[in-house]
Amino acid sequence: MDTLVFSDGTILGVIGRQGEVVVEFADWQERRWSILFRGAIAYKSINSEGEEIADLLELIETDFSREVESLDGDKGGSYCFVSAWSNDVVLTIIAEGYTASVVVS
Repeated sequence: MDTLVFSDGTILGVIGRQGEVVVEFADWQERRWSILFRGAIAYKSINSEGEEIADLLELIETDFSREVESLDGDKGGSYCFVSAWSNDVVLTIIAEGYTASVVVS
């Protein structure tokens, strides 16, 4: 079974659709993954495409999630992709959860 490891991976793309966000990701072995965040209500990307990632943090609450809740009333977990170089959060997704699958070419 394949296990997604976020450290030393790269965000290739972010696609937002109603109720979901898809992150295209390459892991440290250059395997491509599609990460589907379901029940997504918002996301914030700051130059995330092409960024090398140190970790994915799953937080109950962030400043961004509080902002979204005050505007929308909906609540979800915060999934924060942390840059390997700056240690800054470059992508935050507010969603119910996610599933990841290897992209077969």
